[in-house]
Amino acid sequence: MQRALSHLTILNDITYSYRLIICRTLSELHEYIDVSQLSKDLNGLINFRLFEWIEQRIIIEKLTQSIYELNEILFIFIKECYEIEFPNTVESIQQILNQHLIQKNEFNQELQRIKTWGHSLLCIIHQEYKQSSTSHNNIIDKNNDIQHLVLSPDQSTHARACITALIHIDRIESIHTQFWSLHKTRLNHCLILRHFEQRFKEIQIIFIQLYNEIIELPDININLFLFDSCQFDNKNNNHKEKIDQTLNQLDDLSQRIQTMISHANQLANDGLTLIMEQQTISYSNDSIEPKRQELEDMKKKLIEQIDEKRHNLKLLKL
Repeated sequence: MQRALSHLTILNDITYSYRLIICRTLSELHEYIDVSQLSKDLNGLINFRLFEWIEQRIIIEKLTQSIYELNEILFIFIKECYEIEFPNTVESIQQILNQHLIQKNEFNQELQRIKTWGHSLLCIIHQEYKQSSTSHNNIIDKNNDIQHLVLSPDQSTHARACITALIHIDRIESIHTQFWSLHKTRLNHCLILRHFEQRFKEIQIIFIQLYNEIIELPDININLFLFDSCQFDNKNNNHKEKIDQTLNQLDDLSQRIQTMISHANQLANDGLTLIMEQQTISYSNDSIEPKRQELEDMKKKLIEQIDEKRHNLKLLKL
């Protein structure tokens, strides 16, 4: 039977012969297989423990799954950020910025946890199978050459799997850092733009109120005033008092208008600065420049209206 097995052949189109050797003792086994390729239970050098191998393999699989899930979280976060429509209020933009900042911090915490987990597992594998006891307490970096360690093929595979996992984590971290830098810049630009628009609306409302106040000032008919001044001195005095009163109201309005014009000029300058700083963002110029022009038109309209009103009143006072 033994002779038959030792000359076992597999016949196909070409005949191949395989020699089967049965070793009855470990010494016979060592004649054919080097001890560096055998585990310690066969008097070899490889420190192989099945249950430890299974445990490490399970941990590596869990680590790999965690990295996959982390990558999916990042993909979903980036997709949501690109698809988001920025609202038109400062409060809503600030709320989005705060919410995304919380998500970013939570993601970083999870990423650091997984990275620490991977480094710890790699250190355990290295420290269990290092060449000498002198480096037993050393923390081994992921870039250390695992060929310098006496590892079994399976343990070497585990170590390489950990290194590959850590490389993936570094790539995820790099992508997240780069994306967050761009996304935060977009959010901040939008927040600044919404602040500009909010200030514009506030100034616009006040300008409209001031314009209406000018319009509501009492108009004194020049022809009627001239006729009355020729006929009745008492009426003439009354009209002059009304003119003085209206001029005082006009002076008060003029001071308030000058204050708002200063605010409008400051806002227009801030808008120009935003356009220069955000030249790569087309919506900034499209949104800011028309409002700067509208501020200029409102200023001119107010100044013309109040100058005309003052001019007419002064003519009546002569």
